[in-house]
Amino acid sequence: MNKLQRVTSDTCKLLRQKDIILPSTYFEEFTAKAQELNIDFENNKEIRLEIENDIKKVHEIIHQTSKDLDKFEKSTILAQEAIANKDDKVLNECLTDVNALHKNLILLQNELYTDALSKLYNRKWINEKFLDSNGCFKEDGIFVFLDLNKFKIINDNHGHLVGDNVIKFFSDFLKGYFK
Repeated sequence: MNKLQRVTSDTCKLLRQKDIILPSTYFEEFTAKAQELNIDFENNKEIRLEIENDIKKVHEIIHQTSKDLDKFEKSTILAQEAIANKDDKVLNECLTDVNALHKNLILLQNELYTDALSKLYNRKWINEKFLDSNGCFKEDGIFVFLDLNKFKIINDNHGHLVGDNVIKFFSDFLKGYFK
């Protein structure tokens, strides 16, 4: 596990016990954990860019969720009025809005719970679906983690584009094999 993964993992373990996690809270805890491991993000351009991209993605999800909540609130009020007035036309418009919101919710969940490159479920999905607030599995069973050891060699020797294609190939293989 590299240092960035360790900082992320330690931060998530710590924050898993909280009911509400704001981006600022995550950043503060993440920074504290990074300092414990003597990681200097200011001088590591690749890590800094990765963090900035992740923060941008979180902000986009928050913005879209906020817009969807506003739209849902308006649709709910319209639906209540339409039910009271027995206005089928407005109810059908509300149904169309709710269906569009549902599609957006599914897209946001996919964005939140899957890796952008491999399209496989990510650690957040595993944590939410299978782990309790203490980080223990909710139910007995078998769970398999796969790790591509020494994958950095592929990126270093052949470039990230080839590495990305290897990850895509491997994830497609797994999805086809474990339907």
